[in-house]
Amino acid sequence: MKRRTILAGVIVAVLAVVLLALYVKRQIPAMYHQSYTKELADWEKIYGRPQTWPEAMRSADMLRYVQHYYVPEFTFRSDEATEAALAAQRARTTRTIVTGLKEFTGQDFGEDAERWREWIEKTGEVESRIK
Repeated sequence: MKRRTILAGVIVAVLAVVLLALYVKRQIPAMYHQSYTKELADWEKIYGRPQTWPEAMRSADMLRYVQHYYVPEFTFRSDEATEAALAAQRARTTRTIVTGLKEFTGQDFGEDAERWREWIEKTGEVESRIK
């Protein structure tokens, strides 16, 4: 009887550890993903309305960074709702930065950060020298 009680206790403890590990495996990435979502929202405000050529260049740089910033991968996953919120904020931030670049430059290179950088680098230098 005593062995059965001990065995049952060990089984319960192992199950508790396994369940806790599974919970933590999802919760830690979820906390990070929520933090990344907030950071992307902050960047949307900061880089979404360039007013000068240096700001436009920083916006183009951030456009590239935002597109690849902590995209959930198979080893670092959280729950679907958190990942969906992160993806939605990434899309909003990208759209806002692209819109800001379009409004400032009058050009449209879509989400192609490299083309934005090249064009701003070329045009911004010329514009700065004219002023």
